[in-house]
Amino acid sequence: MKIFDDVFRIDVRGVYLLTKLLAPALIETKGNIINVSSIAGTVVAVGSLPYGMAKAALDHFTRLVSLELAPKGVRVNTVSPGLTITNFLKNIIHCSDDEYKQWLEIAKKNVPMGDPCVGEDIAKMIVHVASEHSRLVTGTIVEVDGGLRFNNLSNTLVTHVK
Repeated sequence: MKIFDDVFRIDVRGVYLLTKLLAPALIETKGNIINVSSIAGTVVAVGSLPYGMAKAALDHFTRLVSLELAPKGVRVNTVSPGLTITNFLKNIIHCSDDEYKQWLEIAKKNVPMGDPCVGEDIAKMIVHVASEHSRLVTGTIVEVDGGLRFNNLSNTLVTHVK
C-alpha cells in the first residue's frame, strides 16, 4: 500500500492541494491550469497500477474543476503524454545502453506515427493549450502520443521491462 499511497499523494492529492491554494489568484488574474497526466489514465496496460489509476483520477479532477472554475474565467486542461523519451524512462527499464536502444526500436514500432515523444513535444503542447489560441478549451484531456493509445500499451511498456 505504500507505493499506492505515495503515487496518489503526489499525483492526485498534490494537484488538488495546489489547485485549491492557487484558485483565488487564478480567478483574479483569469489564469489557467494545465495538469500533466499520461495516456496511462485512459488506456489499460498490464503493470500500470497504481500509476494508471492516479492519472485517471487526475483526468477526472481536471474535468470536474473545469466546471467549477470556467464560470469564473479560469480554464483547466490536461496534457497527457504517451511514451516520452527521458532519462527517467531509461532508469525504469533497468537495462544497458544497447538494450535500451533495442527497446526504443521496438517501442517506435508500436507508435503509429513512428516516434515516441520528447520533452519539447509536451512543452509545445502545454504552451499552446495555455495560450489565447485555446481560449475556449477547458476540461479537455489533450493526448500527445503519436497514436500510441490505439495500440496495446502492454506490448510497448511492460513486456520489455526487466
